[in-house]
Formats: sequence, C-alpha cells, structure tokens
Amino acid sequence: MKDYDDDIQEYVPASGWRKRQYDPDAIYERDMRNRTLEEVAKAVYEFKAFEKDTMDSFVAYIRSMKR
Repeated sequence: MKDYDDDIQEYVPASGWRKRQYDPDAIYERDMRNRTLEEVAKAVYEFKAFEKDTMDSFVAYIRSMKR
C-alpha cells in the first residue's frame, strides 16, 4: 500500500511549472523584447511618412505587443 506522500512525489516533479515560472533566461528575453519594441516605437514615432494620427496608431500597436 502506498502512502499519500508517495503519490504527491510522483506528480509534482512531472509538472515542471516551477522551472518555467522562475526561468531567468525567459525574464531576460522578455525584457529585451520589451526594450526592442520600445526602441522601434520611438523610431516609428519620428517617421514623416503618414499623418500624425496614423503614426500614433502604429506606435500604439507596436507598444501593445510588449509582454
């Protein structure tokens, strides 16, 4: 007969959610993505290709892509 603790030990390591949640590489990649998108948004804001409202919409869309 198994103990209750044995069942939990079999289940918890298989889930792996803690490794994904606290992955420092993933945090760095998300921060790098956000910085890059902000840099692109600032560059697009300076474009003179369209009217100001259109360029503001592009910038808002780019900034909405941040995670």
